[in-house]
Amino acid sequence: MMRIFTQLLAVGTVLLSTFHASLAQAQYYPPQPYPYQQPYPYGQPAPYQQPYPYQQPYPYQQPYPYQQPNPYQQPYPAYGAPNYLDTGNSRKPKHQLTLRVSPGASFHFIPGSSAKPAFALDAGLGFRAGVASYTSVWTEAGYSYDTQGPGHFVAVGVGPLFGTNQTSVGILEKLVIGDVAGGFAVGPRTSLVLMLYNGSLAAEVGHQWIYSNVAGSGHNELRLQVSVDPISFLMRFMGR
Repeated sequence: MMRIFTQLLAVGTVLLSTFHASLAQAQYYPPQPYPYQQPYPYGQPAPYQQPYPYQQPYPYQQPYPYQQPNPYQQPYPAYGAPNYLDTGNSRKPKHQLTLRVSPGASFHFIPGSSAKPAFALDAGLGFRAGVASYTSVWTEAGYSYDTQGPGHFVAVGVGPLFGTNQTSVGILEKLVIGDVAGGFAVGPRTSLVLMLYNGSLAAEVGHQWIYSNVAGSGHNELRLQVSVDPISFLMRFMGR
């Protein structure tokens, strides 16, 4: 009996000590809320609770400037619309008037003699017409002169050009009719032409076969020429 009483007394002593310690802690260390439970200083809400300045919505809620939708939300222009870009037509060369002055050299391969070099000069008025993407047709007519003979000719021809107005290459076929050494002369001329800077500058390599009734036979000629176009220079200067 004495032993049970002693055990009860020990348990009661422990419980009393624990209760006394809890009261002391509550007196000297009153419970405080956690920091994130504290109100914003001066009674203000937390920054993330503040409305957007001047009662405006957040930036991502603002409409696109000038009440326009974003560019990537615009539908692609329908075919035939004013702002529709026809890529086929954009690659089609523009119509253009040409005026070429072409100095150069010619080499006459007369049978029974060595090649005879001479000075050659052409002046021609032409027109380039765009017919398809990167394709145009070029017609030209003009005067041709050669110191060998001498020769005076009228040259008329047509041929295709491939490329843009800025850079193109093509073949020009011409019929040459005129006078050589006081006699009638006629023949075909085939020229490979490289045009640069909207036709302002060009390089030409040509082959010409001329029959002369004075000589009673024909001979081959090689022509190397460069040309300038004052009309194209003027158009570039005017920004067209």
